[in-house]
Amino acid sequence: MEPASGERSRSPIVTLVYFVLGLGAVLLLLGGVGMFLFLRTEQGQKILTLAREGRALLAEASSAPGTTELRDVGCEAALVLPAGKIADLLRQLEPAARSDEIGAGFLSAGSLPAETPVVFCSQRQPGVPDCSAAARIYSAALAQPPERFVVLMAPRQGALAGCSGVFGADGTRVEDLPPLRADGTPQAAPPL
Repeated sequence: MEPASGERSRSPIVTLVYFVLGLGAVLLLLGGVGMFLFLRTEQGQKILTLAREGRALLAEASSAPGTTELRDVGCEAALVLPAGKIADLLRQLEPAARSDEIGAGFLSAGSLPAETPVVFCSQRQPGVPDCSAAARIYSAALAQPPERFVVLMAPRQGALAGCSGVFGADGTRVEDLPPLRADGTPQAAPPL
């Protein structure tokens, strides 16, 4: 049967495309409304706050003094943050029941003050630079190196620390960080 004059027949494929596009638009709208409603909840606001703070912290850490020199000698990613800022961020992420463990873990090794710098280096090649070399490079890059700082080295992007330690102002190792427990949480530092 031919369509009446003025009417055009629509291909079934075009109808299917319109249906899929319409369904996609409805799902996108529902997803957007759901996301909007979620972000207005307490949990949603917490996630937004953590994302903003994390982004600002990462920008600060990647442009801190000494990071350029560390990247020049083989750190794919080099970050420097005060231990207290790391602990604060971890406390926001961890359940309240475990926040004391975070404060008693590696961030307080040897009773390090909250302003103690923590130097992270993700190596391009395993072993280059090692912890001692990174500590000396970081220390030499600063006009006034801190009395003590922590170095955490990852042998590749995303790996756990390949080596770590607490170093003095001249870049020499002062002490080791406490080892992790089997569940991945840091052991409490011994009381002084």
